[in-house]
Amino acid sequence: MKRDLDLIRKILLKTEDSNLDEALTNIQVEGYESDEIAYNISLLKNAGFLEGEILYEIGSVVPSAYIIFGMTWLGHDFLDACRNEGIWAKAKEKIRTIGNDVPIEVIKAVLIEIMKKQLIGS
Repeated sequence: MKRDLDLIRKILLKTEDSNLDEALTNIQVEGYESDEIAYNISLLKNAGFLEGEILYEIGSVVPSAYIIFGMTWLGHDFLDACRNEGIWAKAKEKIRTIGNDVPIEVIKAVLIEIMKKQLIGS
């Protein structure tokens, strides 16, 4: 399975919008299967963007379920960088010039650079 940046952004947006009194266990995103969502949630947790637990069935390396307790500081920072749809689209366009396999640090740097240019230009 592959990391999906659009899905990651949508998961973070849904996590932010959730009720803080309840853990998230069944995020649904149109156009994505539950195993794709669980896999990308496990990536977000491993990257330190989400607090939660990833559950696996015995003998499987693919997440079967998850529990999200909330976002970390890193998760909020990344979401703040990619929240604006226009900035997100510009960043994805720039990233495509070198391919889609780009480290998250580079993606965040591109997002921040676009934000800085918009701030200076205004």
